[in-house]
Amino acid sequence: MSYSNPRMNDLNKPLMQVMIDFAEGNPGAITALIDLVKNTDAIDPDNALGPFGVMASLDNLDCYGPRIWMFYKDVCGHNVNTMLGLMRATQLGFTSDRKVNAAIDGDRAALDIPALLAKVKERLPAFEIEPRAA
Repeated sequence: MSYSNPRMNDLNKPLMQVMIDFAEGNPGAITALIDLVKNTDAIDPDNALGPFGVMASLDNLDCYGPRIWMFYKDVCGHNVNTMLGLMRATQLGFTSDRKVNAAIDGDRAALDIPALLAKVKERLPAFEIEPRAA
């Protein structure tokens, strides 16, 4: 994490503006962010900061614009549960920012996603690893 250009630098900024700042005009990133914000409370009820916790996690990963879309689409297969789980795995120390960023950059061997999600579920039993049926 570089903190060279953090997006969460004004806690008075409305969530929608924070999302716009993070997306950097990338429509895929907006799609991912809407899915994350809309579902975080149901998937991760232990996240005390709710959607702002999600944004802080992305900020810690220096993950903005097209990288958010790549994380969501390429690493997590459009699965918001997996994306939230990997961010939690990083927060809990089960993996590193460097490994998550390596996966976003195309190194799929950088993360053992099923093992990481299992560790998250073990530590946070209320975390919903599997997507709910529509």
